[in-house]
Amino acid sequence: MSAIVKNVAVVVTSTRGIRIGPSVASLISTVLEPSAKAANINLKTVDLKSFNLPVFNESMPPMMIKPGGAQFEHETSKAWADEMNSHDGYIFILNEYNYGMAGAAKNAIDYLMNGFTGKPAVLVSYGSKGGNLANDQARGVLSAMGLTVVEPRPRLGFFGGPGPDGMLAVTEGKIGDDTRKDWGEGHRAEILEAFEKLGEQLRVPKLEGGQLPPN
Repeated sequence: MSAIVKNVAVVVTSTRGIRIGPSVASLISTVLEPSAKAANINLKTVDLKSFNLPVFNESMPPMMIKPGGAQFEHETSKAWADEMNSHDGYIFILNEYNYGMAGAAKNAIDYLMNGFTGKPAVLVSYGSKGGNLANDQARGVLSAMGLTVVEPRPRLGFFGGPGPDGMLAVTEGKIGDDTRKDWGEGHRAEILEAFEKLGEQLRVPKLEGGQLPPN
């Protein structure tokens, strides 16, 4: 076990009134907790909805903001940037709208750059077809920004596709029993493998700002 404690944010990106994002984050954290404890990694759920971010409205682009967001004008921007900067890695819990990332998720990422890039990330998506397109889009965005997106990228589909469990999630914000079992057991090995790869990246020495040290 590493003697250095690493902090990983489990980021709930759904902000809808009726949602399962927090429940998905809880399920993922439960699967990972024994491995995280053994690896000296702290998991913290970060709920995007609680930050009430408007559509990006800062005067300066994030690439010109120092890590932590102190130079941002708005308190919501500062709080979000500070929170994300405080973690060594991320597990993004992604929902899919209209064949891509939810606007709230992309908007939140648009607030970030320095203090965010160079860090590793796991992508876990969910939906009737596993949130495939949201997962792929997020990988493209985050990789281009300079984050290390590890593989595999778990894609959690509702049991039965767009059936009763899917409707339960959409209309009541609940994970059906069959879906919960499938995600927690059927995808367990894949989730643990992604977390192991994240842990490997967390152990790679990096300079301030997430850059690799020179040879």
